[in-house]
Formats: sequence, structure tokens, C-alpha cells
Amino acid sequence: MPSLATITASDEFKTLTAALSVFIESGEREEEVRMACSAFVTRSLANSWPTYLLIKSLNDSSCYPEAPAHAGNRTHRTRYSSVLDAILYQYFSNA
Repeated sequence: MPSLATITASDEFKTLTAALSVFIESGEREEEVRMACSAFVTRSLANSWPTYLLIKSLNDSSCYPEAPAHAGNRTHRTRYSSVLDAILYQYFSNA
């Protein structure tokens, strides 16, 4: 059974969260976020990472909109949720 630490240590997760942090703050790097989502989902499926761990890994990251840096900002929450939706859509479309 994979662990949260395994997911957050992956290069794909690190790439995704780096791009996602910028996207949440400024709306920039959207294409980079899309590509990172795709790579993250591909790795997730290849390693049979369960969706609840994918969501938890993102929710525990500094990208999560309720983190102190983003608390109360509707735009940040909307951008975050759009990326989470994209990840889940790709995951279940390819599963």
C-alpha cells in the first residue's frame, strides 16, 4: 500500500505543486499545471496510488487554499479546485 510520503516525494508531485503555487497566486503557468497534472496522474495510475491519497497529498501541501497564505481568498480556492477537478477527471478517465 503506497503512503502519503511516497506520493509527496515523487518528482511529479513536486513539479505539480511548484507550478500550482504560482497558478493559485497569479493565474500564470496554467499550461505548465495542465502538463504537470497529466504527468502526476500517469504516475499515480502506474503505481496504483488511490485517489484519497492524491487528494490528501494536495490538501496537506502549501498549495491548499485554506493554508495561511491563501485563507479566505475565493480566487485561490477556485483555481485550486479547478486543478483538483482536472486531476480527478484525468484519473478516472484513464483508470
